[in-house]
Amino acid sequence: MVVSRNGETKTLNVVPVKEGENWRIGFTPKEETVLRRYSLAEAFAASWRENLRQVQVTGQIVGRLFRGTGSMRQFSGPIDIAKFSGEAARSGPSALILLMGILSLQLGILNLLPIPLLDGGQIFVTLLEAVFRRDFSIRVKERLLQAGFVFLVLIMVTVLYFDVLKNVNF
Repeated sequence: MVVSRNGETKTLNVVPVKEGENWRIGFTPKEETVLRRYSLAEAFAASWRENLRQVQVTGQIVGRLFRGTGSMRQFSGPIDIAKFSGEAARSGPSALILLMGILSLQLGILNLLPIPLLDGGQIFVTLLEAVFRRDFSIRVKERLLQAGFVFLVLIMVTVLYFDVLKNVNF
């Protein structure tokens, strides 16, 4: 493989690796960790900006999924999460804390989706009751919760299915 680095052309030997029935070549970019010291106010501002960025990225992915331009394969299940957690733990405590923060934020965002059974679904039902100016019957609320439960189980089974396909070689 011929690469250009800093204006220099270099030839590198690339050795494919067999993964399952496929041969692959690849590389992992080396990420440099930059340690920055912030004042308390700067730390809050940097945290706020990063959280907004993460919310936007999560919103874009969920939006693509609902528009039909995304795939359920983008989501990670327990196998991927365990794999990422192991890699983060080996990288050091800052990487592990960052991963835990991102997972926590994403779970919080997904919890606010208007799906019955989730907090966002409860908020949505309450808003609908406010619009119609009456409480829905217990029967209607039970059916909404049952539909939400079935929907969440289908999502969990689908994510787990793709997680197993990505990570387990048969």
